Amino acid sequence: MKTYLFIFLTLCVVTPHVCSAYTTSAQEAVQIDETTALFSITFSFGLASRDVYLPIRAVREQAWGEEVNTIGFTIVEDKVPHSEAGSAAGVVISDAEVVGGELYRVPAGTRETFTFYVVMKTEPDDLEADYAVLVTDLPFYRGAEQEYQHLNPSELQYYQTPETEFNSSNPSKN
Repeated sequence: MKTYLFIFLTLCVVTPHVCSAYTTSAQEAVQIDETTALFSITFSFGLASRDVYLPIRAVREQAWGEEVNTIGFTIVEDKVPHSEAGSAAGVVISDAEVVGGELYRVPAGTRETFTFYVVMKTEPDDLEADYAVLVTDLPFYRGAEQEYQHLNPSELQYYQTPETEFNSSNPSKN
């Protein structure tokens, strides 16, 4: 019985860290002023037996599954996309090795931490709204042949920041 308990506990504690190729660990929204916010999503990535490559750049409103070297994101309010809301730019920052100026490389058997940053700005006369950032496409490439893969929408639901309030002095119309 003790052996089974030990195996069960080992699987519960160790397996998620060993088997998971990616995990998200923090999502934040920092209000800079009434019309500007900095959003961040921190995640780690790595595969046991193959190198993995992730994009540095991000593109707003990139459709899921496009085979491109960018991460897609959208601005959401109450989980509803707002493609016209403000202006936003995103980039991924990491200590991982940069390859070709557009991809990070994570060697096989290692994990690297990445932070996806988005700066969003609204116009001062825009109505009050609570916005968040949602990653809509996270492509990656496996192995030396750089086989294209990407996270599924069900996995991407965890790559969303909390909402933060913009333009609080301009109440929304009801």
